[in-house]
Amino acid sequence: MSVGLDDSHSLAVYSITSGGVKSRKPGQLIFSSKGNKQKVLTVIANPFSPSSFAQCGVKHLDFHTLSPTSLNTKKGSFGKGGVSTLLALAYVSESTILAGSQSGELMTFKVSGATKRAKCTPTYIQLTL
Repeated sequence: MSVGLDDSHSLAVYSITSGGVKSRKPGQLIFSSKGNKQKVLTVIANPFSPSSFAQCGVKHLDFHTLSPTSLNTKKGSFGKGGVSTLLALAYVSESTILAGSQSGELMTFKVSGATKRAKCTPTYIQLTL
């Protein structure tokens, strides 16, 4: 995956293995599209679902799922606490992300839209095992 430095922060997804598709070579572009107008700070692959990934940054979180013909995007819901700038992401399950914000909040987001928040020191790096 890559995110462009253009105004639309374009997304590109590349193959890393042939994955059983004879015509696909490692490094081949699979899909590209416009991304988010807000600055993107992190992109992370979903280790539980190879066709899913998420991106975050200045006042946004987007969940992406790649299908054979399109990229489906769902915006993360920030709930009652308002929109935050997110610096770091880590998948904790197929549909749940742990996120660290610039203001020091630790948040969990579900693709379904539910959000929980906890206040802590600013979070820049997270490690999940």
